[in-house]
Amino acid sequence: ILLPTRGGLNSVYAARLVAAVFPEAEVTVFTVDVPQGRGLSRIFRRSTNATDPSDVVEALGDTPSRVVNKTNSDPAAAILAESRLGYDLLVVGASREEERISLLANVVEQVLRETGIQTLVAQFPNEGSVPTDLPGRVMVPVTATRSSRAAEEFGYSVARVAGGEAVALHVVNRPDGEGLFMPDEGVESAIDAARDLLRGSAEFGERLGVDLTTEVEVGPNAEQEILDYAHAAGMELVVLGASSRPGTNRPFFGHRISYMVERSDIPIVIVALPSPRGTV
Repeated sequence: ILLPTRGGLNSVYAARLVAAVFPEAEVTVFTVDVPQGRGLSRIFRRSTNATDPSDVVEALGDTPSRVVNKTNSDPAAAILAESRLGYDLLVVGASREEERISLLANVVEQVLRETGIQTLVAQFPNEGSVPTDLPGRVMVPVTATRSSRAAEEFGYSVARVAGGEAVALHVVNRPDGEGLFMPDEGVESAIDAARDLLRGSAEFGERLGVDLTTEVEVGPNAEQEILDYAHAAGMELVVLGASSRPGTNRPFFGHRISYMVERSDIPIVIVALPSPRGTV
Protein backbone atom coordinates (compact mmCIF):
# COMPACT_ATOMS: atom_id res chain seq x y z
CA ILE A 1 0.00 0.00 0.00
CA LEU A 2 1.27 3.46 -0.91
CA LEU A 3 0.19 6.28 1.38
CA PRO A 4 1.52 9.67 0.25
CA THR A 5 1.01 12.28 2.92
CA ARG A 6 1.51 15.88 3.85
CA GLY A 7 0.28 15.17 7.37
CA GLY A 8 -3.11 16.20 8.70
CA LEU A 9 -6.31 14.58 9.94
CA ASN A 10 -7.28 13.07 6.60
CA SER A 11 -4.09 11.06 6.26
CA VAL A 12 -4.19 10.00 9.92
CA TYR A 13 -7.79 8.84 9.51
CA ALA A 14 -6.93 6.97 6.32
CA ALA A 15 -3.99 5.28 8.03
CA ARG A 16 -6.17 4.15 10.92
CA LEU A 17 -8.72 2.57 8.57
CA VAL A 18 -6.04 0.93 6.44
CA ALA A 19 -4.36 -0.56 9.50
CA ALA A 20 -7.68 -2.04 10.63
CA VAL A 21 -8.64 -3.59 7.29
CA PHE A 22 -5.16 -4.58 6.07
CA PRO A 23 -3.18 -5.30 9.26
CA GLU A 24 -0.65 -7.53 7.48
CA ALA A 25 -0.04 -5.24 4.51
CA GLU A 26 3.19 -3.37 3.96
CA VAL A 27 2.54 0.37 3.92
CA THR A 28 4.93 2.89 2.43
CA VAL A 29 4.37 6.33 3.94
CA PHE A 30 5.58 8.62 1.17
CA THR A 31 6.52 12.27 1.57
CA VAL A 32 7.76 14.77 -0.99
CA ASP A 33 9.91 17.81 -0.26
CA VAL A 34 9.58 20.55 -2.85
CA PRO A 35 12.69 22.69 -3.31
CA GLN A 36 12.08 26.24 -2.21
CA GLY A 37 12.75 29.15 -4.45
CA ARG A 38 9.49 29.79 -6.29
CA GLY A 39 6.25 31.19 -5.02
CA LEU A 40 3.93 28.21 -5.48
CA SER A 41 6.50 25.71 -4.31
CA ARG A 42 6.99 27.75 -1.15
CA ILE A 43 3.24 27.58 -0.54
CA PHE A 44 3.29 23.81 -0.96
CA ARG A 45 6.39 23.35 1.21
CA ARG A 46 5.18 25.55 4.02
CA SER A 47 1.62 24.24 4.01
CA THR A 48 2.26 20.52 3.89
CA ASN A 49 4.92 19.80 6.50
CA ALA A 50 5.86 16.90 4.23
CA THR A 51 8.86 15.84 6.27
CA ASP A 52 6.89 14.95 9.43
CA PRO A 53 4.73 11.86 8.85
CA SER A 54 5.00 10.73 12.48
CA ASP A 55 1.27 11.03 13.20
CA VAL A 56 0.46 8.88 10.18
CA VAL A 57 3.03 6.24 11.14
CA GLU A 58 1.64 6.20 14.68
CA ALA A 59 -1.89 5.71 13.34
CA LEU A 60 -0.73 2.62 11.45
CA GLY A 61 0.13 0.97 14.77
CA ASP A 62 1.51 -2.54 14.34
CA THR A 63 0.92 -2.59 10.58
CA PRO A 64 4.34 -2.92 8.90
CA SER A 65 5.39 0.43 7.49
CA ARG A 66 8.36 2.34 6.18
CA VAL A 67 8.87 6.04 5.44
CA VAL A 68 10.20 7.10 2.05
CA ASN A 69 11.05 10.74 1.36
CA LYS A 70 11.82 12.19 -2.05
CA THR A 71 12.68 15.68 -3.22
CA ASN A 72 10.95 16.76 -6.41
CA SER A 73 9.67 20.02 -7.81
CA ASP A 74 6.64 18.09 -9.11
CA PRO A 75 5.03 16.25 -6.15
CA ALA A 76 2.41 14.55 -8.32
CA ALA A 77 5.07 13.14 -10.65
CA ALA A 78 7.01 11.79 -7.66
CA ILE A 79 3.94 10.08 -6.22
CA LEU A 80 2.92 8.62 -9.58
CA ALA A 81 6.44 7.30 -10.21
CA GLU A 82 6.44 5.59 -6.82
CA SER A 83 2.96 4.15 -7.42
CA ARG A 84 4.26 2.30 -10.48
CA LEU A 85 6.67 0.23 -8.40
CA GLY A 86 4.30 -2.68 -7.78
CA TYR A 87 1.81 -1.27 -5.28
CA ASP A 88 -1.71 -2.73 -5.05
CA LEU A 89 -3.48 0.22 -3.45
CA LEU A 90 -2.98 3.98 -3.31
CA VAL A 91 -4.37 5.71 -0.21
CA VAL A 92 -4.86 9.48 -0.20
CA GLY A 93 -6.16 11.82 2.46
CA ALA A 94 -7.91 14.72 0.72
CA SER A 95 -9.29 17.75 2.51
CA ARG A 96 -11.80 20.30 1.32
CA GLU A 97 -9.41 22.89 2.72
CA GLU A 98 -7.02 22.09 -0.12
CA GLU A 99 -9.33 23.79 -2.57
CA ARG A 100 -8.09 27.09 -1.13
CA ILE A 101 -4.56 26.35 -2.31
CA SER A 102 -4.66 25.50 -6.00
CA LEU A 103 -1.29 23.74 -6.10
CA LEU A 104 -2.34 21.27 -3.41
CA ALA A 105 -5.64 20.53 -5.12
CA ASN A 106 -3.88 20.06 -8.45
CA VAL A 107 -1.46 17.55 -6.96
CA VAL A 108 -4.27 15.38 -5.59
CA GLU A 109 -6.28 15.69 -8.81
CA GLN A 110 -3.37 14.74 -11.03
CA VAL A 111 -2.38 11.74 -8.95
CA LEU A 112 -5.89 10.34 -8.78
CA ARG A 113 -6.54 10.98 -12.46
CA GLU A 114 -3.37 9.33 -13.73
CA THR A 115 -2.77 6.42 -11.37
CA GLY A 116 -3.39 2.95 -12.73
CA ILE A 117 -4.11 1.19 -9.43
CA GLN A 118 -7.07 1.01 -7.09
CA THR A 119 -7.36 4.09 -4.92
CA LEU A 120 -8.85 4.87 -1.53
CA VAL A 121 -9.56 8.54 -0.81
CA ALA A 122 -10.39 9.54 2.77
CA GLN A 123 -11.92 12.83 3.84
CA PHE A 124 -12.26 13.53 7.54
CA PRO A 125 -14.19 16.61 8.73
CA ASN A 126 -11.79 19.47 9.30
CA GLU A 127 -12.91 20.06 12.87
CA GLY A 128 -12.01 18.01 15.91
CA SER A 129 -9.55 15.15 16.15
CA VAL A 130 -9.47 11.65 14.72
CA PRO A 131 -11.17 9.27 17.18
CA THR A 132 -9.17 6.36 18.49
CA ASP A 133 -12.13 4.02 18.01
CA LEU A 134 -13.02 2.75 14.55
CA PRO A 135 -16.37 3.80 13.09
CA GLY A 136 -18.96 1.35 14.36
CA ARG A 137 -21.80 2.42 12.02
CA VAL A 138 -20.82 2.30 8.37
CA MET A 139 -23.06 3.01 5.39
CA VAL A 140 -22.39 1.98 1.81
CA PRO A 141 -24.67 3.30 -0.96
CA VAL A 142 -25.02 0.32 -3.30
CA THR A 143 -25.30 0.28 -7.08
CA ALA A 144 -24.78 -2.45 -9.67
CA THR A 145 -21.13 -1.58 -10.41
CA ARG A 146 -17.73 -3.11 -9.72
CA SER A 147 -16.66 -0.05 -7.79
CA SER A 148 -19.74 -0.30 -5.57
CA ARG A 149 -18.84 -3.89 -4.67
CA ALA A 150 -15.28 -2.79 -3.87
CA ALA A 151 -16.73 -0.09 -1.58
CA GLU A 152 -18.93 -2.71 0.09
CA GLU A 153 -15.95 -4.94 0.77
CA PHE A 154 -14.00 -2.13 2.41
CA GLY A 155 -16.94 -0.64 4.32
CA TYR A 156 -18.19 -3.97 5.63
CA SER A 157 -14.65 -4.91 6.66
CA VAL A 158 -14.30 -1.72 8.69
CA ALA A 159 -17.60 -2.40 10.46
CA ARG A 160 -16.67 -6.03 11.14
CA VAL A 161 -13.27 -5.18 12.62
CA ALA A 162 -14.90 -2.47 14.74
CA GLY A 163 -17.50 -4.92 16.02
CA GLY A 164 -20.18 -2.61 14.68
CA GLU A 165 -22.81 -2.72 11.97
CA ALA A 166 -23.15 -1.73 8.34
CA VAL A 167 -26.04 -0.48 6.22
CA ALA A 168 -26.33 -1.13 2.49
CA LEU A 169 -28.54 1.58 1.02
CA HIS A 170 -29.97 1.90 -2.48
CA VAL A 171 -31.84 5.03 -3.49
CA VAL A 172 -34.42 4.89 -6.27
CA ASN A 173 -34.76 8.23 -8.00
CA ARG A 174 -38.28 9.52 -8.51
CA PRO A 175 -39.16 12.61 -10.57
CA ASP A 176 -39.50 15.64 -8.33
CA GLY A 177 -43.07 16.55 -7.43
CA GLU A 178 -44.63 13.12 -7.94
CA GLY A 179 -45.02 12.38 -4.24
CA LEU A 180 -43.86 9.36 -2.34
CA PHE A 181 -46.36 6.83 -3.66
CA MET A 182 -46.01 6.53 -7.40
CA PRO A 183 -48.26 4.54 -9.70
CA ASP A 184 -45.53 4.54 -12.33
CA GLU A 185 -44.62 0.93 -13.13
CA GLY A 186 -41.08 1.94 -13.97
CA VAL A 187 -40.47 3.14 -10.43
CA GLU A 188 -42.04 0.04 -8.93
CA SER A 189 -39.81 -2.09 -11.14
CA ALA A 190 -36.81 -0.06 -9.96
CA ILE A 191 -37.76 -0.75 -6.34
CA ASP A 192 -38.01 -4.49 -7.08
CA ALA A 193 -34.62 -4.38 -8.80
CA ALA A 194 -33.18 -2.55 -5.80
CA ARG A 195 -34.38 -5.28 -3.47
CA ASP A 196 -32.79 -7.91 -5.69
CA LEU A 197 -29.54 -5.94 -5.69
CA LEU A 198 -29.59 -5.64 -1.90
CA ARG A 199 -30.17 -9.36 -1.51
CA GLY A 200 -26.78 -9.77 -3.16
CA SER A 201 -25.34 -7.27 -0.71
CA ALA A 202 -26.84 -9.19 2.21
CA GLU A 203 -25.22 -12.41 0.98
CA PHE A 204 -21.89 -10.64 0.51
CA GLY A 205 -22.07 -9.14 3.99
CA GLU A 206 -22.85 -12.54 5.46
CA ARG A 207 -19.77 -14.02 3.79
CA LEU A 208 -17.66 -11.22 5.27
CA GLY A 209 -19.16 -11.79 8.71
CA VAL A 210 -20.64 -8.32 9.24
CA ASP A 211 -23.92 -7.35 10.91
CA LEU A 212 -25.65 -5.83 7.87
CA THR A 213 -28.98 -4.10 7.31
CA THR A 214 -30.33 -3.32 3.83
CA GLU A 215 -32.51 -0.32 3.03
CA VAL A 216 -34.33 1.05 -0.03
CA GLU A 217 -35.15 4.75 -0.14
CA VAL A 218 -37.06 6.72 -2.78
CA GLY A 219 -36.38 10.37 -3.53
CA PRO A 220 -35.78 12.98 -6.23
CA ASN A 221 -32.15 13.56 -5.30
CA ALA A 222 -30.26 10.36 -4.54
CA GLU A 223 -27.19 12.18 -3.27
CA GLN A 224 -29.13 14.26 -0.77
CA GLU A 225 -31.18 11.23 0.23
CA ILE A 226 -27.95 9.38 1.06
CA LEU A 227 -26.67 12.25 3.18
CA ASP A 228 -30.01 12.71 4.95
CA TYR A 229 -30.20 9.03 5.78
CA ALA A 230 -26.59 8.94 7.01
CA HIS A 231 -27.11 11.88 9.34
CA ALA A 232 -30.51 10.73 10.63
CA ALA A 233 -29.24 7.20 11.30
CA GLY A 234 -26.10 8.36 13.10
CA MET A 235 -23.66 6.88 10.63
CA GLU A 236 -19.98 7.34 11.47
CA LEU A 237 -18.57 6.59 8.02
CA VAL A 238 -19.92 6.61 4.46
CA VAL A 239 -18.05 4.55 1.86
CA LEU A 240 -18.65 5.38 -1.80
CA GLY A 241 -17.62 3.43 -4.87
CA ALA A 242 -16.43 5.30 -7.95
CA SER A 243 -14.49 5.01 -11.16
CA SER A 244 -12.08 7.80 -11.95
CA ARG A 245 -12.55 9.90 -15.08
CA PRO A 246 -9.05 10.31 -16.44
CA GLY A 247 -10.02 11.99 -19.69
CA THR A 248 -12.44 14.60 -18.38
CA ASN A 249 -12.32 17.90 -16.56
CA ARG A 250 -12.99 18.15 -12.85
CA PRO A 251 -14.73 16.79 -10.92
CA PHE A 252 -13.02 13.57 -11.95
CA PHE A 253 -15.29 11.39 -9.80
CA GLY A 254 -18.42 12.95 -11.27
CA HIS A 255 -20.88 15.45 -9.91
CA ARG A 256 -22.82 12.97 -7.76
CA ILE A 257 -19.90 12.04 -5.55
CA SER A 258 -18.59 15.60 -5.50
CA TYR A 259 -22.01 16.74 -4.26
CA MET A 260 -21.83 14.38 -1.29
CA VAL A 261 -18.19 15.06 -0.47
CA GLU A 262 -18.75 18.81 -0.37
CA ARG A 263 -21.80 18.61 1.89
CA SER A 264 -21.09 15.77 4.30
CA ASP A 265 -20.18 16.36 7.94
CA ILE A 266 -19.54 12.61 8.27
CA PRO A 267 -16.20 11.08 7.26
CA ILE A 268 -16.26 9.79 3.70
CA VAL A 269 -14.10 7.21 1.98
CA ILE A 270 -14.15 6.83 -1.81
CA VAL A 271 -12.99 3.50 -3.21
CA ALA A 272 -12.04 4.16 -6.81
CA LEU A 273 -11.23 1.69 -9.56
CA PRO A 274 -9.18 2.93 -12.53
CA SER A 275 -11.41 3.38 -15.56
CA PRO A 276 -9.66 4.06 -18.87
CA ARG A 277 -12.98 4.82 -20.50
CA GLY A 278 -13.97 7.26 -17.77
CA THR A 279 -17.26 5.63 -16.83
CA VAL A 280 -18.95 5.26 -13.46
